[in-house]
Amino acid sequence: MNTLSASILSWGPIIVQIVLLSLQIYTYRQTKHYSLVILAVGTAAGLLTSSLGRILTSEVLAERVRAGMYDAIVILYSIVIVFGIWGAAALFKSYRRLTDSHQLVPRTESGV
Repeated sequence: MNTLSASILSWGPIIVQIVLLSLQIYTYRQTKHYSLVILAVGTAAGLLTSSLGRILTSEVLAERVRAGMYDAIVILYSIVIVFGIWGAAALFKSYRRLTDSHQLVPRTESGV
């Protein structure tokens, strides 16, 4: 594997999570919609999970610390799953209500 591929695999997910978290916080400040808070909590837990995962792979951790960190990662990842699904569902529900109340119908490329 070349260095570019390794860098993308190593830093890509963290960069995406930071950008998503920034967008969620910015959009929440503009809209005050609760689904964005839920998504931001899930994204922050994902960032923490990624960071702990990087630390977990280091060789300097004692086995006892490594076991505790592994448990923390599992708990945090469970939070990511629950808050990610819950936040996305709330956002989609809000969008559905918005389109229903404004009679907005998305157009397709064919105009139908």
